[in-house]
Formats: sequence, structure tokens, C-alpha cells
Amino acid sequence: MKTAKWNYKGVVIFGPPASGKTTLARELRLRERGVFCLEGSKVLRSFGTVLSREEARALYGRLVKSHGKTFIGKALERVALKKGGFVIASGLRGYENAVYLKERGYFVVCLEASQSALLRRLCIRGDGRSLQKEIKDEERIYHTKHIKKVAHVVFHTEKERVVAMAKKILDEVRYRECRICVNGNRNPVIRLSGEGYCDICAQFRKYFRKSILKDELRAFTSQVGKGHRGFDIMVGISGGKDSSAMLRQLQKRGFRILAFSFDTGYYPKHVFSRAARVARQLGVQYKRIDIRPYIRPIDRRSFALTAALYDEKPSPKLSEKFRRLYKEGRKHYSVKCSHALPFVRTCQLCRRVVIRAYYAEALKHGVRTVVLGINEWAHLSKHGRAPEFRATRVLKPFHNKPAVSIVHSPFLFRRTEKETKKILKKMGWELPPGEKLIETNANSCLFARAAETKALHMLGFHPDATRLSREVTAGFITKKRAEKALSVTHQSRYSVRHILAKANIL
Repeated sequence: MKTAKWNYKGVVIFGPPASGKTTLARELRLRERGVFCLEGSKVLRSFGTVLSREEARALYGRLVKSHGKTFIGKALERVALKKGGFVIASGLRGYENAVYLKERGYFVVCLEASQSALLRRLCIRGDGRSLQKEIKDEERIYHTKHIKKVAHVVFHTEKERVVAMAKKILDEVRYRECRICVNGNRNPVIRLSGEGYCDICAQFRKYFRKSILKDELRAFTSQVGKGHRGFDIMVGISGGKDSSAMLRQLQKRGFRILAFSFDTGYYPKHVFSRAARVARQLGVQYKRIDIRPYIRPIDRRSFALTAALYDEKPSPKLSEKFRRLYKEGRKHYSVKCSHALPFVRTCQLCRRVVIRAYYAEALKHGVRTVVLGINEWAHLSKHGRAPEFRATRVLKPFHNKPAVSIVHSPFLFRRTEKETKKILKKMGWELPPGEKLIETNANSCLFARAAETKALHMLGFHPDATRLSREVTAGFITKKRAEKALSVTHQSRYSVRHILAKANIL
């Protein structure tokens, strides 16, 4: 029997008396065999004997004084550690314990019901002597209402059936991975359909049209020989597999090319010498461009906040912070954004600078198209309309200046890894010693490398998983190749702060 993989250490269920905690726990156990199920009273029994709710409260008060308000959470962890495996715990009490367990990787469920419903259930149990006093005592001692603020999910047990609640919980806590790519539900922004596809793969299967790329390719190739100042296009290269194959492919199509590499101050020096060598080999003009002048004060502030984030000592609380900021960063990496915040995923912060530099440098060199070897697409956000998977992104920040197109050539040409290898072989391009053909961004960026290990541990998933998933979705690489790349963690001798300070960004 295949062992289940989990996103959390266990499920802990909080709520007032008679809200249905034990019933939900039993349903979860029925649906997931082999898990360890624990009632709150048994946790208390590890400290003493509990005979009634009044005695339990008295014991709770004594234990709070001697062990602190998080003693239930600590006791649960101690019992769970002895048993091992996934834990389902019901009947827990105390806001502080909910916070404690959430920070340590447990999925917190809060149940609520109306006073009339609780009264009916307590009466059935023969325990409805004084509901008003019962509710007041619960809130006074355990701060039950506040638990809703920290819970992963809140259920109103009069409105939802126990079977439906159990299914929703298990969908969240079981680790599930997309049938096509390496996106999984450990990533808080990924949603998997009932058929097992992540959001992007589901959209790609439904909306991708080859005809769109054919039209884009026709418009792109029509630019041959029509550029200004001697160049038709600018081509970003690093000397790696994708950019080298792209440069050769575009040269064969007759484009007059200015190859370039952006210098952020935190790319390895070998990137520039390798890129220059590839350009020289193909007889293409090459330029190294320092883009640090394009960093705005608000971006420098974000770099500083990011360094401070990565300086923090690892803890369950920091893990929660990383996951929250990961989600927040997705809203603020646009070049138009003027928010200062720490970025968990370093590429999102870098993007704020490079996009601005693409536009300015294109106009400076008299071209209207910048071509990249990044496996990317555009036009997924269509303001309520169906997404379009395009290879071209148009930049026009000023109404009185011309537009500049950013073209992602691997997607435009639908080039697979196999085809890339053929082009590289004809060029005589060889893989540098110690490198793999498919790598995470940490291979070619010192900023990403310094952040990779901590981000992986704090998030619970690799920060580059979404990028490699995109390549799998589009058919550039196989899922197995992506998984192999994500299994390698690049070690950095330096901290994020050190890398950014050395780059003169801090």
C-alpha cells in the first residue's frame, strides 16, 4: 500500500463544547486509515486524571501556571512524537495552543455553531445545565472566538455536513501533485482540480492555440533587415544552453543581432565571459550592460527588506511569514509596482529592474524587439476573458514613446530540449564541468543561490518549482527532468545580505 504524503504534521480541531470536534475527527480517521487519532482529554491525562469539564478546567488553570498557556500544544507534540506519523487531534482548547500548533506545522480547524444548536446537542448529551455560563466560561478561559483568526479553515457545523468537511480538510493536508508538471498543493497559490491538474496546466490544455504562435512568428520574422542603427533585434544571452541555441537559431534566420548580458552585480563572472565567447564564435556583436542605474529607491528598499528577511533565524513563525510573503510577492513584482516589501522569490524582485532595463536599452540601441531564451509566456491575465498563451509581451510605459516587444523564443519556436541539444551539438557547445543541462535559477544567479536553501526549508517547496513546471507544461522538458533539477540544492558560501552588499545594491 502506498504511504500518503502530507503537507502538515497533523490536523488539530478546536471549538466550543458540542460543536462536533470528536465527530469530525472520527470521520477523518475513517477516511484516512493508519493515522493516529487523539482526543484532547487524553492529552490532559498525560498530566493527570480528568473526570469532568469542571475538573478539566481546574486542571487547565493549574497547568497553565506551571507549564504556560501552550502546554497542550507541547503535550500533543510529545505524544505525537512517540507515536510517529500523521496526527488527528480533537477537543483541544486555548487560542495560544492554536497559534503554537499552527506555527509548528499543524493544520488548524475551528468549528462553530449557533448557541441554540450547541444547547440542543448539550441537552442530548445530558450536559445542558447552563449554556450561557458554559459559553462564557469557554471564552473567558480559552479565548475560543479568537481561534477563528488563526485557523486555516473555519466550519459552521450547522451549514456543512461532516463528510464534506472531512473531504475539504484532507484535500488540503494530503500532498497532491499535478498530473503533468511539478506544481503541488504545498505551494499556497497552487490549486489542483478534481482531475488532478494545476491551474496553469488546466488552462494550457483548454486555451493554448498553435495558431496564435504562428501569427506571432510571422510578425516576428517580418522584422529581418528592418531595424535601425544596424540591428534588427537585441538578444539576451548568458552563454547557457537556451540562450546559445536561441542565438544560433536567430542568426540563421537572417536577423542583425546585438547580443547582450545584463550585469546586476550578483551574476557569476563566468556568465559574461561565456556569453562573450558564444557571441564571438557566431560572429555576433556583444555588449555587457550594467543595469544597476535602473534600480529605483523603492527597489533598493525592497532589496534591503529581502536581506533582512533572510537574516532572520529559522523558526516555525518565520516559515509562516515566508509563505505569506511568497503569496504577497506575486502581487507586487510588476515593473509598475511602487511597493517596498521583502521578496521570498528573488526573481520577482529582479524582474522589477530588468523589465525597465529591457525597454530603455532597446530604445537606446534603436531596436523595438528584445528576444530572450527564457521559457515563458504572456497574456494569461485578460481581465475576465479567456487567457491567451502568447510568446510576446509588449511594453509601452509612455504614450509618447514607441512600444518594445519582449519575445520568449523557446515558446515562440516551441523548441524542446531534444531540439536544443541538436542545435548545441552543431555549434560545438559543451556543458560546463559540474553543471546539468536542466538547472534551477540558483545555478546562474548568486542572489538566488544565497536564498535557495532557506527558501526551500521555510516554504516547504522549491521556489523555482513554478518556473520548471511551466517548462514541463509547455513540453520543453519532462516532469522527471524537472524533479531531478529541483532535488539539487546549490550551496552558497555567502548570505543574501553579503551578495547584495558586494553588488553595491545595499
